[in-house]
Amino acid sequence: MSPLDAPAREPPAAPVVAGPGLLSRVAGIVVSPVDTFGHISRDPRPVGMLVLVSLVSAAVTTAFFATETGRLAWLDTTLAQQESFGRTISDAQYAVMERIAGLLVYIVPAYTLVVGPLVSMVIAGLLKLGFAVIAGAEATFKQVLGVVAASGVILLLRAFFVLPINYAQESMRGASNLAVLLPMLQPDGFAASF
Repeated sequence: MSPLDAPAREPPAAPVVAGPGLLSRVAGIVVSPVDTFGHISRDPRPVGMLVLVSLVSAAVTTAFFATETGRLAWLDTTLAQQESFGRTISDAQYAVMERIAGLLVYIVPAYTLVVGPLVSMVIAGLLKLGFAVIAGAEATFKQVLGVVAASGVILLLRAFFVLPINYAQESMRGASNLAVLLPMLQPDGFAASF
């Protein structure tokens, strides 16, 4: 058999290169978001990111509300918001708010661990629907959820920045408030807090 008669060999398959792992993705979202979100759109893996973001968020906010300063900051902010809407808080209502403040250390982690992933899924579903209808995009729900879940890393960064400021100020007002940039807004009003 001559070399010309030999069957053609197929070129070797390119090795499959695994995308970045969970912690690499977290770091990449901050330092190299374009590349990282490109990897996420090709290989979403949203569950790990949802779990990580939810657990860290629950831990950080629970740590804040486990302190007397955190509970008083919540109480102060809630009272100021109610008053900004023109409501007068009675002594009985204030006592209920104080009881709720004492339970925040239990409420916040449960809420964060349940509602956080659910909200991410709803947002992903709405975005998928919106992009499909408006732009004809064909991304899968898993891809959109992967991007939404990864975006939660930015919210975690905000928490790591804002909660120490809130603790130092002994208030949950003002650390990320439009009234800082627009002083004509009422600091505790809806527009400033939005």
